Amino acid sequence: MLEFFIVIAVRSKSHTYVCYQHNRQHTKNYRPFHHFFKIQCKLNQYFIINQNLYIFAGQNHEISIVMEQFTIEIPVQQFRLNELSDEEKFWIETAVISSKQAYAPYSEFNVGAAVVLANGQIVTGNNQENAAYPSGLCAERVALFYAGARYPDVPVKAMVVVATKNEVIQPYISPCGSCRQVLLETEKRYQQPVRILLCGNDKVYAIDSAESLLPLSFSAENL
Repeated sequence: MLEFFIVIAVRSKSHTYVCYQHNRQHTKNYRPFHHFFKIQCKLNQYFIINQNLYIFAGQNHEISIVMEQFTIEIPVQQFRLNELSDEEKFWIETAVISSKQAYAPYSEFNVGAAVVLANGQIVTGNNQENAAYPSGLCAERVALFYAGARYPDVPVKAMVVVATKNEVIQPYISPCGSCRQVLLETEKRYQQPVRILLCGNDKVYAIDSAESLLPLSFSAENL
């Protein structure tokens, strides 16, 4: 009889747990393999179920874990406020004014966004909170959705995000995951990058594309 084994590897955040099942006896042995980086069977047969679950089949008990590691780098530029162009300073001033008009009675943390369109129009938004917290909406999406509804055929050129508390500009903040997803969809919609300025009280961080803020993203190509 051909001897074989099946190995199921389930990856968690910190470990990969492996369950062995042998054809001669039904056994299970869960062990963490967080320090291995390759899995190989003599037959090199494996099936990827999803990004966290792998099934391997082979004739021998020699096994090591397969995990590819790679690094994702995000290009970010850092500026002082006085190093920005007059146009960019105006965008920031517009976002600051918008932040002061936010409805944020629960967090008292006001966020303003200024969306700059290709035709020069600036659309603003601010966070709109709700006693049922998930029903509120971030400043970035308020501005982006309004821009998409009011100017559907005009591409978005840039967006500025700034936070104020008690009318004082806070250290820079970055869009949440949902806002990043909407920013990415905006880029895909108009087929051009959106420059993002994250404005703090002394520094401004500039990212040339929303795609840089959301690596390994989900988009229409995945449907």
